[in-house]
Amino acid sequence: MNITGSTSHQASVTSTKRRDERTVEPTVPIALYRQIADDLRGSIRDGTYPPGGRLPTEPELQRRYGCSRNTIRLAVRELSNEGLVETAGRRGTLVRQQSIVEHLAQSADRSDRLGEADGWCAHVAALGRQPSREFSLRAEPASPAVALRLRRAENSLVCVRECMRYVDGHPWSRQVSYYPMDVAVAAELLDPRGVSRASTRVMADAGITEIGHVDEISSRMPSPDEVRLFGLPSGVPMLIYWRTGWSADAIVRLTVEIQPADRNVLVYELGPTAGQAGAAS
Repeated sequence: MNITGSTSHQASVTSTKRRDERTVEPTVPIALYRQIADDLRGSIRDGTYPPGGRLPTEPELQRRYGCSRNTIRLAVRELSNEGLVETAGRRGTLVRQQSIVEHLAQSADRSDRLGEADGWCAHVAALGRQPSREFSLRAEPASPAVALRLRRAENSLVCVRECMRYVDGHPWSRQVSYYPMDVAVAAELLDPRGVSRASTRVMADAGITEIGHVDEISSRMPSPDEVRLFGLPSGVPMLIYWRTGWSADAIVRLTVEIQPADRNVLVYELGPTAGQAGAAS
């Protein structure tokens, strides 16, 4: 890396350049701290600093890049805002563990999915991880947003089934489903103990078959409560995933899933799967 400074600084930077072949140039029209952040980000992505590993200390980075402590702090803050690193007191600045679980959005709660287990739990278990849930049930008047999507009168009573999901004991996502009260009664969804199968399977067994749905996916920054609930570092947005499902006769449910973007990815497969396509050829 080429940075102006003393001979000792330049020697340190030259050694680093031979290692990763990246450069930081004070003459280019990009703030120096952002160039340093780009360089450190690249070292994180190529495994030079692996998950759980420690970044060099501020004095070490100052010597490497030949710049002020404030510049280094701005660079590290940018990485922290992206959710790549976190400050751990005396342990220094650590690379965050980027453990991702795919959410198979198109099939996780299909009413015809094989097996009895909840789709999300079955998927997480198949990855060799340990899923767990905290379930709660309540009845409440439909808010304007819920009533609009369910096409019911505002303040009409709905059944609300809420599930906090964990992977290996860590908070992973929060799912809240709303059902018109007549659907909840007919499908016996009012059991406060919850059900082991997907609710769409339970409804189908009661003769209420979900035949289609529409998904709405957006993102936003977390609320203070969500930061505490999920233990989020700064800069990590939330994925907000709304699914409205209907039977041949009416809209039968609304599910809202709130997922931290640093540990979840939504996956859709449209048309034949890759395996089916290969078999067809």
